[in-house]
Amino acid sequence: MPRILEPEVMDSELEATSYASAAAQAYLSRIDDSFVTHFLRLGVTSGTVLDVGCGPGAITIKLAHHLPYLSFVGVDLSDAMLNLAYANAQALHLPNLRFERADAKSLPYPDAAFAAVVSNSLIHHLSDPVPFFNEAARVATPNAAILFRDIRR
Repeated sequence: MPRILEPEVMDSELEATSYASAAAQAYLSRIDDSFVTHFLRLGVTSGTVLDVGCGPGAITIKLAHHLPYLSFVGVDLSDAMLNLAYANAQALHLPNLRFERADAKSLPYPDAAFAAVVSNSLIHHLSDPVPFFNEAARVATPNAAILFRDIRR
């Protein structure tokens, strides 16, 4: 069965705001909460967590709020999504959180830089996810937690 891809980057303001709309978020928030709960079970106690394909930042923000002793970096290739992520995080004043523009297939970080690498719903946007998997493995420390979740398409 061939994979059905979505656009790799939701870079228009309309796509980003539609994805982050109140109606979509009412549904997605519960799904995001289950991702956060799963991450909490991994027991990461120190270091920096990289969220690849963070979109409007909902999961990254929830993680940073629940785990103030960790640092979080959310990355996305879409400027429109990053603008939403900045706006969503601004009022919360989370000093352990930042967002950056980066390509999942060529991450601008040194080897073994992150205690955990997470990604929710990125893989179905990639025609070939192997470069992303390789990059995630490269930037993760040897004993890093890795949590990827995606829809089946």
